[in-house]
Amino acid sequence: MKNDATLFKNCLLAGFKNLENKREIVNSLNVFPVPDGDTGTNMTLTIKSAISKVNGVTDLSIASLAKAMSDGSLMGARGNSGVITSQIMRGFYNGFKDYTEFNILALRDGFVESYKTAYKAVMKPTEGTILTVSRCMGEFAEDNYQNYEDIKEFLTDIISEGNKALLKTKEMLPVLKEADVVDAGGQGLMLFLEGVLNYDNEKLISETVIDESSRTINENTNVVSDEEIKFGYCTEFFIMTDADENSYRSKLENLGDCLLVVKGDGVIKTHIHTNNPGKVLEIALELGALKDIKIDNMRLQHQNLYSTEEEINQASSKPSEPEKDFGFVVVSSGKGFSKVFEMLNVDEVITGGQTMNPSTEDIVNSIEKVNAKTVYVFPNNKNIILSANQAKQIVDKQVYVVETKAVPQSISALLAFNEEASAQENFDSFNDVISTVKTGEVTFAVKDLNMSDIKVKKDDIIGLDQKNIRAVGNDINKVSMDLLRQLIQKDDSLVTIYYGEGCDEMMANKLRDSLEEEYKDIDIEVVEGSQPLYYYVFSIE
Repeated sequence: MKNDATLFKNCLLAGFKNLENKREIVNSLNVFPVPDGDTGTNMTLTIKSAISKVNGVTDLSIASLAKAMSDGSLMGARGNSGVITSQIMRGFYNGFKDYTEFNILALRDGFVESYKTAYKAVMKPTEGTILTVSRCMGEFAEDNYQNYEDIKEFLTDIISEGNKALLKTKEMLPVLKEADVVDAGGQGLMLFLEGVLNYDNEKLISETVIDESSRTINENTNVVSDEEIKFGYCTEFFIMTDADENSYRSKLENLGDCLLVVKGDGVIKTHIHTNNPGKVLEIALELGALKDIKIDNMRLQHQNLYSTEEEINQASSKPSEPEKDFGFVVVSSGKGFSKVFEMLNVDEVITGGQTMNPSTEDIVNSIEKVNAKTVYVFPNNKNIILSANQAKQIVDKQVYVVETKAVPQSISALLAFNEEASAQENFDSFNDVISTVKTGEVTFAVKDLNMSDIKVKKDDIIGLDQKNIRAVGNDINKVSMDLLRQLIQKDDSLVTIYYGEGCDEMMANKLRDSLEEEYKDIDIEVVEGSQPLYYYVFSIE
């Protein structure tokens, strides 16, 4: 390997390209068959953000490129795997920053600092994960660097050590062993590094990562009012499948306009303007795994793009409102949930959740929009908590991350908010409340699962608590009843049914009637959640 910054940059690009091409391998390692196995997608988008920064570096050096990689991955981090990846990149920068050459010592320090930084970032590190893989490579690099003169040979053996550690992850975590899979995050890291290793000077990476914010608008573009936009969500994605595209296209025709369905080798690309992106994704998931999901609210885009100079001046001339004591940011999906949060005076709702984890930058931007001394963030998904805590470290205001793992927990917490209490008192109160809220979800299986205590076939209806699959069947309401019977205890007094896309109010009311017959002393409410992919979300208190 030639030791220069240009080579280092091209190696990073090659690593990203390899991960992007193989992200579905990582996604497929999700142990449970729910439609949110998105580790590969999260890691790819995280590193894509980093590569965008790398492409913007004009003064090429090992340090400047490593810093761009660190900064870009920090802000673009999505999901737990993305946050840990960003910390690994930060460690590489700490190791590389004093080097002017891409050499053995730089590589040693990069791998050593990467695993140490990642471990520090996680409150309770779990072995058998991406952390283990990064540590084994770092320890090997630290102990053996003196035995090498060729950097490519050194990197080859480091990666070999990482792959050995990756294989061991299935023995370290019982859930991986039973499912006979390795850790998804560790696999994603190894795919990136294998791309770096296999970079070929004869095959330069030509793909440019586009910064969407840099796009400009043609002054001659025809302007329409947002009321004229009949279908509000521009929805694009790929389906990894060899299925027939014609019958699939016919299922989408009545869901919107500007429909484009193009079949390639093992993939179907879909583009549609629709008012129901969740339904489109649900139909697509019947054919195979999804990648590169992109959903844009065209009405909001239109309003932002075509604000007149007069409107801008009017907005800027308005007196600023006094800073509030408290503000709230929540992550949620579904117009029904958004209405609930609006009634609860939430300042910023970030669209996201299963399959759509927001980036650290998304959370930072929402926090900064809130004109309050103290901001509470509700991630509402276990895979977003690390991103929220990372955002907390970046912004210059007091932020509390209430580690909610489901939307109903945040709703119950917000109902307990006390304007007269202190910031810490409210935070403690929120945590007390969410500890008493049980949640359940009903969705569909995206693949077969055969474990000792559970057997699931693709397309089965499955009911889950926060940790496990608790019910399986073919009827949505029957599976829901089976799940709720396991979750409801004698001291519970309230069950709230949030129905999503794929259900309707009539169906939810039938479920309520069945519950009322069986649980006569419990209040049961039905609320429209409109959440995609999950037929029901339940709150039990």
